Amino acid sequence: MKIDLAIAGYRGTGLDSRVIEVRSLSPYSHVSFVLLDRNGNPDMEWEAWSENANKKNSLFFWRNGSVQFVKFGRNHAKGTRVDLIIFPDYATLDVDKLLAFCNEHSGEPYDWEGVFMVPFQHKETDKEFWRKWFCSKFVFMGCRAGELACSGMRVNLVNGKRPEKVTPGDIMHNAIMLPYKTIRRS
Repeated sequence: MKIDLAIAGYRGTGLDSRVIEVRSLSPYSHVSFVLLDRNGNPDMEWEAWSENANKKNSLFFWRNGSVQFVKFGRNHAKGTRVDLIIFPDYATLDVDKLLAFCNEHSGEPYDWEGVFMVPFQHKETDKEFWRKWFCSKFVFMGCRAGELACSGMRVNLVNGKRPEKVTPGDIMHNAIMLPYKTIRRS
């Protein structure tokens, strides 16, 4: 079965989104894997997301969240701009391996410390690295698990950057993916 897949880049509207955008020097505050329906429209998405990020009165918003499979846009404010990028024809990705990676890490906690404490993050060789996720690390590692390749050669989605340093902007501005469409979350 062929599954059409895209990566969504969110241009969030909340304070946490603005902080991430400023910190990463990018208009993007969040990324996710999006499964497209047969008409090429977003249907479901895999994302590492903070459960309480959009709750105005949540003082401890960073304590909740996980890797989750949800209806596209469910966790995001109405009106949020979302840019979708797709894998070009010359790129190969083992979607079964990518989805197995997503399923394997489903329910694992969100990593707010990783988002805001980049200099102090765990490295890939540490057990802690594999226990928590932020969105761009999750997408980057999902592409690696799916053995992303171009013209038969394995590629790094963001030119050698370490997974714990990857930002939503790095994912959205990579040299491999192609622009697909821009939508507003309704």
